[in-house]
Amino acid sequence: MSAPQTDDECRARLVQMSVVDENGCWLWQGWKTPLGYGATYYKRKRWPAHRLSFALLKGPIPEGMDVCHSCDVRHCINPDHLWTGTASDNILDCARKGRHRNSRKTHCDHGHEYTEENTWIAANGKRHCRACQRIRQRLRAGWPEDVAQAMATVPSGIRPVNAHWRRRATSTSAAAHVQNP
Repeated sequence: MSAPQTDDECRARLVQMSVVDENGCWLWQGWKTPLGYGATYYKRKRWPAHRLSFALLKGPIPEGMDVCHSCDVRHCINPDHLWTGTASDNILDCARKGRHRNSRKTHCDHGHEYTEENTWIAANGKRHCRACQRIRQRLRAGWPEDVAQAMATVPSGIRPVNAHWRRRATSTSAAAHVQNP
């Protein structure tokens, strides 16, 4: 089959190259990218199949906008399942639906559990671990690393007894005081 040359031929090819599933998705049966998005050629240029479907069946895609899937099926080309938005809109939609890779994480990179008490949300929507934040603050304040790690879950207002951790830092002078009372 030769590549379609007109918009009407391309619209017909989009329908011909898809299969409708039980959810109304038009599943692209042609070539797919490694990420699972359909791809095809139109006027000697490779297009993501969902973007081409939107452009030919709904209208032009505004400059700088993504074509997003409301059905969350990457190779769906049903124009009723597609909408335009910014990259940020697409990521927020993904996170709201629990599909973003970080939204499924239950623990931070250092193994602390994301609980309501141990998590704070930044203005940009990113989750942060309170225990890791405490450790960083305490290390900057001069605490020994082992003490800061051990007290990671203790709220910031509580401090270790100074003699305990300062004496360890100057153990030779502490040993001299013990031997010469």
